[in-house]
Amino acid sequence: IQAELERGTGYALYSAMHSGLGRPVLLKVITAGASATPQARQRFVQEAALLRTLDHPSVQTVLEVGEAAGQPYVALEPAQAQRLSVLLQQRTDPLPAMTVAQIALHLAGALEHAHERGVVHRDVSLGSVLLQSNGVPLLTDFGYTKDVDPSLPGVAQTGRCMGTPGYSAPEQATGQIALIGPASDIYGLGAV
Repeated sequence: IQAELERGTGYALYSAMHSGLGRPVLLKVITAGASATPQARQRFVQEAALLRTLDHPSVQTVLEVGEAAGQPYVALEPAQAQRLSVLLQQRTDPLPAMTVAQIALHLAGALEHAHERGVVHRDVSLGSVLLQSNGVPLLTDFGYTKDVDPSLPGVAQTGRCMGTPGYSAPEQATGQIALIGPASDIYGLGAV
């Protein structure tokens, strides 16, 4: 581990050097470590498993999923990028319309790719988008992801609001888990 980059709700992200791969990675771990609740561990492992099914230029690539000393981790492809939320806070002027359209187009493609594989993000917001130095956005933070296959066990609970307020579709904001689907992500994309 080289440096801590950020902390989110229940996770920490580090820059690291992967000894086995001999290359830099982003390392995402649960902040509660080995003492994380079974639900938090299940959500973390589910996020990693679902991310591995996605292969799109605007979805952050998972290089490895594992566990060390009881601590689950995900090694992600590093990117020269900044959270869109941070970038916009630092600007004094709005992004050019063409830039916004290109970001939306890339994110729509990433969501279409995920939805075709049965994955619903459930937290599309400015905070879940990284803007790379080449202008291509990366959709990240799949921690609230839902596999829309009802035969698979889920980690969500009916009545519990998940996602970022202001970006959550009405069915999501009111905890109506059964109604959350691809359209909920499109609502978040529109809010972005």
